[in-house]
Amino acid sequence: MTYPIVDLTFWNPGDPGAPEIDALLADPSTPLAKHGLTGIASAYAEETGAFLHEVHRWWANEMTMKSLSVDGALTEVVPALDALGIRYFVAKGPLTATAEYPDRGMRPYTDLDVYVDPIHADAARVGLLALGYERVPHLRGPLGGAGNERHGGSFGAVVEVHERASDNLHGHFLPGLSRYLPLACDTELFGVSVPALPKTASLALELIHAAAGHRYARLILLRDVEARLDVIPASEVEEFGAASYHRVACGLIAALRHRDCAGRSRLGSRLAAGDPRSWNEHDATVRNLLSLVAQPTVPHSLAATLGVARAAVPRYGLRAPLRWQRGSHNAATRSHA
Repeated sequence: MTYPIVDLTFWNPGDPGAPEIDALLADPSTPLAKHGLTGIASAYAEETGAFLHEVHRWWANEMTMKSLSVDGALTEVVPALDALGIRYFVAKGPLTATAEYPDRGMRPYTDLDVYVDPIHADAARVGLLALGYERVPHLRGPLGGAGNERHGGSFGAVVEVHERASDNLHGHFLPGLSRYLPLACDTELFGVSVPALPKTASLALELIHAAAGHRYARLILLRDVEARLDVIPASEVEEFGAASYHRVACGLIAALRHRDCAGRSRLGSRLAAGDPRSWNEHDATVRNLLSLVAQPTVPHSLAATLGVARAAVPRYGLRAPLRWQRGSHNAATRSHA
């Protein structure tokens, strides 16, 4: 037996429905938007005839509009960066939805992720500013994460400019983008030639994003990588520093889908012990520290542990304070970022 929300996460068109999933869709307190599941829920309801509560319908429409705005942003950002001669690639978001889902509408996204050679990062930001993308201010996160979002442009979209595989403490212990950039090759998307990564490099980056960025608090990120985990072994993502994330993701998915914690990773077992509907960012952050400190050498592990200690100490105006209590289902439903 698995959690109904996990069953929904891995549902595909043609699969049968289930009364337990129907009940989740009818309950407005189910955090479908928080987990990025509004697209899958809409497809499920349309195919099975299940009732989808108006709260979830509202969020599904909202996420669809955000995805469309990102698609529009891609058509203006990519040509602009090409004209500047910048080394970069686009990842996740629209590329994952197109490549990994039977219906791309099942995978909504809220921003365009652009990974830029650090020596070209300033030029990229200046180019985005010329298109009307203004910087969005952010507080530092519990793991020292710094936001790199720009908002605006012709479509009112959000574009993130990344200089590392992870924008928080994890990035200090991961290979630089120089490991990825030579692998990027052009793929056609919305009539635009977009530099994108091959499957192995893309999986590595998404594993790092899921573990280091969102701390496994969004189920859709596990769905993003699940199909490729069986065909791409940990050894192939090791050169990108993602082998430990690969193992943890495999253990977490197995534990969640089968409620079998025996022999799984400590992180997977601990997360799977609680209903995913009640996961929150701060609780999952603490559990994710196991992944962060699992570095290949003792010096790296010690340095990561010290970095975590510094990042976890709340500093007024600089870092968001850690909250140890579980968030309510209603609050989680309203959070889709």
